[in-house]
Amino acid sequence: MNPKKIMSSSISLLFSVKQYTKEMDVYDSWGQNGQSQIGQESLVEIVRRDILTSLSKNYNFNTIELKEPIKLSNIQGVQTSYYDMFNNSASNGWNP
Repeated sequence: MNPKKIMSSSISLLFSVKQYTKEMDVYDSWGQNGQSQIGQESLVEIVRRDILTSLSKNYNFNTIELKEPIKLSNIQGVQTSYYDMFNNSASNGWNP
């Protein structure tokens, strides 16, 4: 089955960073205590919502553009995830 046919509500890209920076305020972000504090370790999530609408516009699954760059030296790990039409979630993570 073509995965594009069962996509549902969102695709997300989650970065675990060593230090949260002000530039990351453009993302949906969570710190260790529920809030992202400048200079602390944090989880930074970039979410693409309304995927079904985007599919009709030839959604590019291979590219997620960052509004502000995240330095590679600041990344501790990366995880991708999505929900399908049955509300199942699938994810894959990478830690250097």
